[in-house]
Amino acid sequence: MKTFEHGDKKRLTKDISKEMEQRVQKSIKLVQKKY
Repeated sequence: MKTFEHGDKKRLTKDISKEMEQRVQKSIKLVQKKY
């Protein structure tokens, strides 16, 4: 059970970092459009 939990946490962190990356890229595109 513990190992499964650990793997789940790892996957969750991966998903979060992926989402953050997409958000950053989106905001960068918006900034580039403005200027």
